Amino acid sequence: MTIRIDPKLLASALSTLKAVPDKANKIPIAQLYLFEPAAGGIMVRATDMDMETALRLDCQADFTPVCLQPYLVETGSRLVAETVEFSFGEKEATVKAGRARYKAQLMPGADFPRLDPEFGSVVEIAGDALATLVDASVDATAAPGGTRYYLEGIFVETADGRLHATATDGNRLHHASIAVPATVRLAEGIIVPTKAARQIADLGRRAGGNAIRLHVGATGIRAEAEREAFTSKLVEGTYPNWRRVVPEPSGNAATVDLAEMVAALDRVSKVMNAAQLGGKDEVAGYGVRLAADGEWLTISSRFAEAADAVRAEFQGEFPALGVSVRFLHATLSDMRDRGAETVTLDAANGDGAPIRLDSPTDEDFVAIVMPMRVWSA
Repeated sequence: MTIRIDPKLLASALSTLKAVPDKANKIPIAQLYLFEPAAGGIMVRATDMDMETALRLDCQADFTPVCLQPYLVETGSRLVAETVEFSFGEKEATVKAGRARYKAQLMPGADFPRLDPEFGSVVEIAGDALATLVDASVDATAAPGGTRYYLEGIFVETADGRLHATATDGNRLHHASIAVPATVRLAEGIIVPTKAARQIADLGRRAGGNAIRLHVGATGIRAEAEREAFTSKLVEGTYPNWRRVVPEPSGNAATVDLAEMVAALDRVSKVMNAAQLGGKDEVAGYGVRLAADGEWLTISSRFAEAADAVRAEFQGEFPALGVSVRFLHATLSDMRDRGAETVTLDAANGDGAPIRLDSPTDEDFVAIVMPMRVWSA
């Protein structure tokens, strides 16, 4: 029983496979890769018990399904040859090319834990559009291990002819949407785990403008491209009504150049960190004060000799605001990466009202960042 394959093809597949298994998982077979015959070659799978990726590779193959050690597969991908050969015995697998020989134990393919939930809805969307949608929201998901487990993923739904993706960790909220055909509909909203959402975005980027098929069920989601598929369990729970959290524009706003604002926040936070007022994460979490000063929006910190400003266009009575450097910088960086050129910061007051962030150059994205108490002027 053998497989003959181009090691470069194997190497390209490994970058995708490596991202799935969880090293903390104590089930040995969940750390292995499943190799099984497929039309014109092989299908290689990796799992962490909650999600699974599958890649179809073209090669010559004649074997029954087996589970291989990742280090043996990686070794085969590094051999300098046009073709490497995997051969399988009852308990061992061998990879060879030229005079190089490497062996490792194998396990039966039938023992591999497959993930195969039932699906109801099917949504088809261009890969690059899907990646852009997920990337806009996924950075705002809650960290794993919290009590609000239902925030540890992005909420995906269809409404008003658009596909929506929303994420929040309680400190900030990101929402993005894209127009989709009327035939694209999800029966109800789903919560896609953060790790799975990132994998789906990566799959979308690899697909580019080609279509991705999203199969959605009550407990799982599968994204399929031409030669690969990714399957994941969903987060079970009820997502909060995010629309109630996002305020309408109050009219008290400042519009600034996005790149200039991100650069100014970066300078201020670097000085705060250099002031050695605690660990890096602690200092980055301190608030800065945003305030109107003539034609300028000032950014200042009480914890270090740090003050900066960017030119702004104001509407109404823009209040003085306190906000976390880390959360504001991260959200504005995501907006910049989407291609927005300006950002409008809107807050009804400086007494705890959420700060709404949007851009006239990117109407498909809106965010809020919760304020924090800082000193008075």
